[in-house]
Amino acid sequence: MKTPTILLADNGSKRADSVINLRRLAKQLSNLSNHQVFPVSLQHADRIPTESLNGEAAEILTTFLRERLEQGETEFILIPLFFGRSRALTSFIPQQLEKLRAEYGPFRLTLAEELYPLPQGEPRV
Repeated sequence: MKTPTILLADNGSKRADSVINLRRLAKQLSNLSNHQVFPVSLQHADRIPTESLNGEAAEILTTFLRERLEQGETEFILIPLFFGRSRALTSFIPQQLEKLRAEYGPFRLTLAEELYPLPQGEPRV
């Protein structure tokens, strides 16, 4: 069985420092886990000028997955860098996956628990 591609995903921002911090965290997770972790944003980050990101464009989830699916990859793990289970996790991502499956056929994306779950009893953000 092939090792899944691991993604660390945030909601996305138009601020370069957000992408740079996401990349830093993904690199730290890669070093700690001995598995490459790819930083991706759900939206917006692709609007940041590449020159503001040390010459490397930000990755958006759907674009990243599309490129990998075209290369024949079919196993993914997504680690959400979120506070609690937002609509991005319960609606946006499933909708995007449905569209990609319609285009590329079946693949598996395992959605890990969010890194920052809300404490039990805490109202949703």
